[in-house]
Amino acid sequence: MKRHTLKEVHTQKLWEGAAPLACPGSSFKKGFPGRRRQYLAVNGGFTLGEMVIVIAIIAILAALIAPLAVNVISQGRMDACREELVIIKKAIVGDAVLQNAGARSNFGFVGDVGILPRDNLTVLGFGANLNNTLEDLLSQNALPAYPQSSNNVTWGWRGPYLNEDKDPWGRRYYYDVYWPAVANPTFANLPAVLASIWSAGPDGVNNNGVAASDDIIINIRTDEVYAMASGNTLDNCGAGKGFRISIYVPNGTAALTRINIENTNASPFYNLPNFLPIGARGIEYRFTTDNYTDAARYTDLFFINNGPVILINFREAGACPHL
Repeated sequence: MKRHTLKEVHTQKLWEGAAPLACPGSSFKKGFPGRRRQYLAVNGGFTLGEMVIVIAIIAILAALIAPLAVNVISQGRMDACREELVIIKKAIVGDAVLQNAGARSNFGFVGDVGILPRDNLTVLGFGANLNNTLEDLLSQNALPAYPQSSNNVTWGWRGPYLNEDKDPWGRRYYYDVYWPAVANPTFANLPAVLASIWSAGPDGVNNNGVAASDDIIINIRTDEVYAMASGNTLDNCGAGKGFRISIYVPNGTAALTRINIENTNASPFYNLPNFLPIGARGIEYRFTTDNYTDAARYTDLFFINNGPVILINFREAGACPHL
């Protein structure tokens, strides 16, 4: 009987209790195929049922989010439309907030030209119930070019006042002037709202700015376009004195309109019923005791701000001889 040393016996026991080993390069892989099948079963992708559940969840989320997204986009366009309407209004009547040396400096299209935008100026100046557009804010058309100058007044078209006249839905803005159908209207004949600018809104149906529709509208008040002049004419001692006043305003042409008022009764107060377009205007005044001679006339530049009434007081130059 062969005797084994302690070292040999120990080595044999280790081999007798060991599992088969796969040597590198060997085809012996006992036990591995089962583990491979188990791995493929666990990591083989989604089942059909799982895919149906995922698709259903996505569909539900889309159904919930889509209306919200549409509403956000629609609301964004409506907000942008309101902002653009404010910009268009300022292009027409200017911005009363902007000042230079304490005086208003921005009067918009009306301040430069003297009239509201018309329908390609087929009718210059004032008319009744015309079909108006904003074309004059974009192109000069038949308007006089800036600068025209006369009687202390500088005027003329110096646009463009807008880049485009389309709303966020790609449709043109509507614009209309509510001019009274009377001959030679005065300020008292004009409506409180003189013009409106509006968009047909999301549905694209023009309802003439009716509040019950989805039209988006902004109004231009008469006192944002025109003003009346009132005041006192005094001699150098502060007493009333007869006078003649001429105010020169642009009218959409290369000429000026002269508006006159005369009082020979030495009343200190005057009231000019004609409406004066906002802007920098020329004024000329004479006193009756000077026989209205050209040499005795006084000229000046003054700013007509928002109405309805502006005060323009005149006082004769020089010291009072009674003091």
